[in-house]
Amino acid sequence: MNLYIEVENDLPKNHPAFENNLIEAFGEIPSNWVPFIRVDIPKIGVYEIYEGVTYELVGNVYTDKHHIRQMTDTEKAEKIAMLTSAGVIL
Repeated sequence: MNLYIEVENDLPKNHPAFENNLIEAFGEIPSNWVPFIRVDIPKIGVYEIYEGVTYELVGNVYTDKHHIRQMTDTEKAEKIAMLTSAGVIL
C-alpha cells in the first residue's frame, strides 16, 4: 500500500497516511502530500542505542531516518553490570 506524508513549509507534518485513506477523505491525493517510503528499524547491536526516527527527504520522496548511536563507556559498563547481576553469561 502506498504511503504519503503531508508537507508544510518544506517540512513533513504529522505521520504518513495510506493513499486509499487520502483518496477516501479528499477524493484525490492533495498537492501538499508527497510519497513516503517506510524503512524498517535496523538491527540494533548489543552496545547501540536506538534514539528514534525522523522523516528525511531523499530526492522527491520522504523516508524514515532511524537514529542509532554507540553506547558510551559508562553505559556499556552499566549494561554489563546489570546483565552480570542478573546471571547472564557474557
